[in-house]
Amino acid sequence: MGKNFPDEEHFCLLITNISDVVCLFNPDGDIRFLSPSIEKAIGYFPEERVGKNIFRSPIVHPDDMGELRGMLEQSVANPEKIIKTEFRIKHKNGSFIAVEAIAQNLLNNPRINGIVAVYRNITESKKMEAKIKEERDRVRNYIDVAGVMLVVIGSDLKVQLINKKGAEILGYEEEEIVGKNWFNNFLPKTTGQQVKYKFKNLLKGNLEQMEYYENPVVTRDGEERLIAWNNTFLKDGNGNIIAILSSGEDITERREMEFRKDDFIALASHELKTPVTSLKMFVQVLEKNINHLDASATSGMLSTMDKQIDKLTEIVNGLLDVSRVQQGKLEYERKELPMGELIKETVQSVQRINKTHKIQIDSQTNTKVMVDKSRIGQVLTNLINNAIKYSPNADKIIVSSKKVYGNVIVSVQDFGIGIPKNQQLKVFDRFYQVDNPRAKTYPGLGLGLYISKEIITKHGGELWLESKEGKGSTFYFSLPV
Repeated sequence: MGKNFPDEEHFCLLITNISDVVCLFNPDGDIRFLSPSIEKAIGYFPEERVGKNIFRSPIVHPDDMGELRGMLEQSVANPEKIIKTEFRIKHKNGSFIAVEAIAQNLLNNPRINGIVAVYRNITESKKMEAKIKEERDRVRNYIDVAGVMLVVIGSDLKVQLINKKGAEILGYEEEEIVGKNWFNNFLPKTTGQQVKYKFKNLLKGNLEQMEYYENPVVTRDGEERLIAWNNTFLKDGNGNIIAILSSGEDITERREMEFRKDDFIALASHELKTPVTSLKMFVQVLEKNINHLDASATSGMLSTMDKQIDKLTEIVNGLLDVSRVQQGKLEYERKELPMGELIKETVQSVQRINKTHKIQIDSQTNTKVMVDKSRIGQVLTNLINNAIKYSPNADKIIVSSKKVYGNVIVSVQDFGIGIPKNQQLKVFDRFYQVDNPRAKTYPGLGLGLYISKEIITKHGGELWLESKEGKGSTFYFSLPV
């Protein structure tokens, strides 16, 4: 439509046979002309609508009147500019159809002097769009409920799709990832370029498909997470590789646990070997010199052997407890008893065999709790022994207890080497050893705190800590009254 547009009479003749509905109306919305195709489109004859006002006698859906008004206002304000919009029109039978409207202001054309609008029925295409969207959303839901990371990387090395789990692992929103270069933004610099080189060769067909491989990703926080990937080629109709779909499982914790287990086996072997070697040596000495040793020397050797046997027993019991915890077979015999008496009894027991530190009971409550005396004593003993072990340059440990609302809270404070903040939550993990050169000098299997946390949890309480490197640590546990 333009300046050479024919007059209204010729205009009406031209559009008589057009299948789309053509409408001519004034700026105030009065309809001057409607093409005959309106009958097929919405069931009205042209004469039933011509002369009516599109606002005062509307057949547009009430929720879409804003779209119609906006189209007219924009047309009036922008002569000869084509304005497009969509809305719903009511059919004579009461149903609604979706239409795409294209309007142009020809008020300055003396032959037309009006606004021309063409309406096209898009109901079926809207239904198809809705169906496609529904299918896309359904597929998207399947992708998002997957327990693994799913990412599609195109031939331009950019992310075409990533699921909810993948975005969660990386720490970004999905829209922050899609469209970004995968290798430059989400892989470590040390390995990203090497992986990118392999990826390019895969796309070119120069390498066999790697169905499984492992490489880390970098999260928003800069943390590296190790991912085990499985890959599938996505091809076009001609068999050309256009993208790669990768599903990835975060195996960071699993691999860390495997390393810990290996370290634990080596450490356990060492811890077991030491007392066994010592026992064997003393047995051999006694065997050779039994008739020549006086009672004092013999008693000293037997005492040392007894301590080594106690150490072996402690290690074996720890290993057995870990096995019972994993199988859910750690047994408890609960009885009501005063917490203060249990603390006093445990402190006295540990103090008798430890002369390097004074174990001080600072304050205590004698509130009664329903607990397994042996197991809670085991927890307290472990915390006190750890406090002694990791504070070699100090000479006291403080144990205290208090009632807070419906719980008794017990604390064990030392003045030793402390625990780095980034390791404080991990110390309760199975086999975990604090990654500190100074801590490496202290023996242990990394089982005590893991077992202690399980015992306290089974009693309905919590176990936590506060610590500063070089200042010491305080371990707390709570028990419900």
